[in-house]
Formats: sequence, C-alpha cells, structure tokens
Amino acid sequence: MLKATDDFFNNIRTGNFVEVWWDSSKLYPWDGYGRRGRVIQVTRSFVTVRSPAGFPFCVGRHHIATGAKIKLLNGGEAQCSGSPSRFLRAAKAK
Repeated sequence: MLKATDDFFNNIRTGNFVEVWWDSSKLYPWDGYGRRGRVIQVTRSFVTVRSPAGFPFCVGRHHIATGAKIKLLNGGEAQCSGSPSRFLRAAKAK
C-alpha cells in the first residue's frame, strides 16, 4: 500500500535519460506506455518522460508499487522499484 511518506522519485531529476520496465500487462507501447526517454517533469506522485518520438508518458507511484521499474541511463545508479526502503538499502550497498 502506498503511504504519504513514500518518496519513489527522489533521485530522478528533470533532464535525466531513463528506461522503464512495465509489468507484463503493459507490454505494448501503442497503449501509451513508453520504454525510454528524457524526464521532463518530476512530482511527488509521478514522473513525466518524453519518448524519442516526442510523445510524453507518465510513470506514477501506483505503477512503481505494482511492478514497474525506472533505471537512469545517463550514468546514475538510481533504480525505482516497488518499495522505497528496498531502493535505499540497495543504493547504500554499492
């Protein structure tokens, strides 16, 4: 369950290049779920990404909580996945 204190997107910044892995129910990009692009907006609830074709798509906290993952492509180590606490432990281990 999502909590008001969850901070899934704290290491993602505007301008980062990211790759998104969706859960198996969102495999088709023509449904509006992009695979990669540049971050154009970061809020507490979602990240907006502009795909290479120029179309924006959003990755919300609910997507992350149900299995989607975000990986930084421009040299960052951050990965967003289901639990922020798991994310923080993984980052400290490196």
